[in-house]
Amino acid sequence: MDKGELDVDGAVDRILRHAGKVRVDDLNWNDAANVGLSDDEVFIVSYFADVESQTLANLKTLLAMRGALEPEMAAFLTTWSYEEYFHGHAFARLLRACGCVVPDSQVLDCHQSASVKERLERVLMPLASYVFAREFPAVYMTFGAIHELTTLRGYERLGESTKNPVLKELSARIAKQERRHFAFYFNQAQRSLAKNRRARWLTRLLLRYYFAPVGAGLKGNQTCLKLYQSLFPGALGTALCAEVDGRIRRLPGLSDLAPMTEFFTTQRASKRLARLPAGHRLRSRIGQGADAR
Repeated sequence: MDKGELDVDGAVDRILRHAGKVRVDDLNWNDAANVGLSDDEVFIVSYFADVESQTLANLKTLLAMRGALEPEMAAFLTTWSYEEYFHGHAFARLLRACGCVVPDSQVLDCHQSASVKERLERVLMPLASYVFAREFPAVYMTFGAIHELTTLRGYERLGESTKNPVLKELSARIAKQERRHFAFYFNQAQRSLAKNRRARWLTRLLLRYYFAPVGAGLKGNQTCLKLYQSLFPGALGTALCAEVDGRIRRLPGLSDLAPMTEFFTTQRASKRLARLPAGHRLRSRIGQGADAR
């Protein structure tokens, strides 16, 4: 299948048929150690290891949502969390093989260091799933589709750019599983949005004012920006945002949104502003306010 064409059919049956932890026992870890990782790769792989390992902690929040134990959703969440956890485990093993220190308490450490926004989500997401019982599945699935697609493209890019043979193969294997995850999220979002006008309204509202890419809540917006600029420098980043936004605009009621482009445009502007002296920052904010008026 061409990399640009993503199969969004089949859903749970295919996921269950192919479910399993990513295979690593046949990889040559001595080759990984001999080639090593660049500084950028250590940063990128560490980011992914932290984010993927948090799936186990996130599962507690997800299972508190209304509808989480319905047969289709329960089957997906079970296989998804299992596979994602072992993605983080595999990346941690690679980092250790290449001489990096990864504490055994990685999952707990990341969970406890989450941002205030991330901690609020753990409380508010289950509550929102009850208040907006019919609408919330569309929100969750749409956000999940964006996160899985960007993660998928990140692993593909990492596999293309690295000289480390183990990282290259590991990225390809994980990307194959992420492709199935994306298919489920996208299919479910499409179905939920198509049949519920209020779901389309709520999803649009949250995408416009609350969206952040995968890992931003855990690692922070500027660290998230650094990750994407490392993986997708220059025109590659523009193309990634255009692809993800274009895919999401195919969903019912979301045809005019560009959440990825808007997030990274805002974060790049914030980064530039932070580099200015205090007086320049004040004048810049005043100028922006005048422009807005």
